[in-house]
Amino acid sequence: MESYGQQVILITGCTQGGIGHALAREFATSNCLVVATARSLTSMRDLEHDRRFYLQELDVLSDESVQHVVSNVVERYGRVDILVNNAGIQCVGPLAEIPLSAMQNTFNTNVFGHFIYGNLEFLFGSRCCAKIMNIHLSLTLFVMVQIDRAHDYKNGLAIRFLICTWAA
Repeated sequence: MESYGQQVILITGCTQGGIGHALAREFATSNCLVVATARSLTSMRDLEHDRRFYLQELDVLSDESVQHVVSNVVERYGRVDILVNNAGIQCVGPLAEIPLSAMQNTFNTNVFGHFIYGNLEFLFGSRCCAKIMNIHLSLTLFVMVQIDRAHDYKNGLAIRFLICTWAA
């Protein structure tokens, strides 16, 4: 697919109803080509018939999964201009009742899952990721406060501000 003149955006964690999904839609509205990823393609089903999106199944904790997606992006676009590390999971409940394995999985996804950049840098070299946006627990809480003030996180002013700032 031709990507000349359009920025290529790779976003992790684009499950419908979340911040990554809203960011994907806004980047696409800004004439960007969006590689939208999630652990399951069915969680992004509403994007599948829109040519602005290249949907990929991605588990950020699996080196094999990351390599597969990165290889597909290299083949299709030859570069990534903006990487949005948004994949994350919640571990909610009384601390004493949460299994250690659940806490470890949450920590691994929310911390180590953001190191997808290393794989991109290795494959793309100097053509990789002029900009990287990391959305994680502390930033997500901040963004949610900003988005809550906009009264509509899917179309909120905070999302539009992020897109205008990063896609420029």
